[in-house]
Amino acid sequence: MTFHYQSPDSYSYHTNDPALVALIMGCYFLIIFLSLAAAALVYVSRWHIFKKMGMPGWKGIIPYYGDYMLFKTVWTTKAFWAMIIGAGVYLVLYLSSIFIIPVTVALAARNASSSTAFLPMVVWGIVQAVLMLAFLVFVFVIQVRLHLRLAKGFGKGAGFGVGMAFLSAIFYPILAFGKAQYIGPKPPQNNTNRPNQPPYNPNQYNPNYYNNQYQNQYQNTQYPNYPNPNNQNNNQYPNG
Repeated sequence: MTFHYQSPDSYSYHTNDPALVALIMGCYFLIIFLSLAAAALVYVSRWHIFKKMGMPGWKGIIPYYGDYMLFKTVWTTKAFWAMIIGAGVYLVLYLSSIFIIPVTVALAARNASSSTAFLPMVVWGIVQAVLMLAFLVFVFVIQVRLHLRLAKGFGKGAGFGVGMAFLSAIFYPILAFGKAQYIGPKPPQNNTNRPNQPPYNPNQYNPNYYNNQYQNQYQNTQYPNYPNPNNQNNNQYPNG
């Protein structure tokens, strides 16, 4: 392991120790493996949680759509769309810095003697940091409130909900493979039938297989049996 001094502002670092390189690479791949394993465990748990909630399990493993269904079931979709819009606005502002930084550097190169040459880049960096912090706080609040409602739907307390928001790889499997049953709001059903439609009854009048709401008022009404003059077997209308 050797250090080569080049200048007061820079230096180069070289290592010839294979054990140190192997240790660094091993830690790097271990972190990647644990991250992928935790993500897989969370998605498998979401599959079982959605089944407990009365929804198909595959909905829970689709990115964004699973979150949308979760918001729709236990809270409101307005919070989901607010989070998506906030992420989109932040992404646009972040990508705009790609164009601001080159322009700032070009202006600074032309006005190297000016003390305000890098002022736009500094100001934008501060604005970007404030927006990032605001977005992180917003997502923090949304996720905590969502998981508090989800935990309540399974009969769990507030502490369990906070744990699901920040330690999903631990609390999601506990909820998915534990004995807790979902007792919260029922998931929305895609019912194409008309609301409050009674079943078809062949012994009643069913226009278009749908009982009119006023039909039952008259189904028991007794009407007099008037003779039919067109009936030839009717003795009340003798011939001639």
